[in-house]
Amino acid sequence: MKQIESVTNHDLKSVEYYLKNNLPYYKEFVHFCCTSEDINNLSYALMLRDSLKFTVLPTMDKLLQTLINKS
Repeated sequence: MKQIESVTNHDLKSVEYYLKNNLPYYKEFVHFCCTSEDINNLSYALMLRDSLKFTVLPTMDKLLQTLINKS
């Protein structure tokens, strides 16, 4: 994708072209489903999910365990 991005100068357009090249049967639908907002919405949802799973909830569990141990 970095190679494509160096030509397009657009990160999301490079994702679109990459997907078109790797999904030949669906390439006509890639542009339709690959708007900036579609990709951003999915990206934000995945970032939120991962931050909760790997950072927020484990930290809250540690805090809760510390409080239980101190009480």
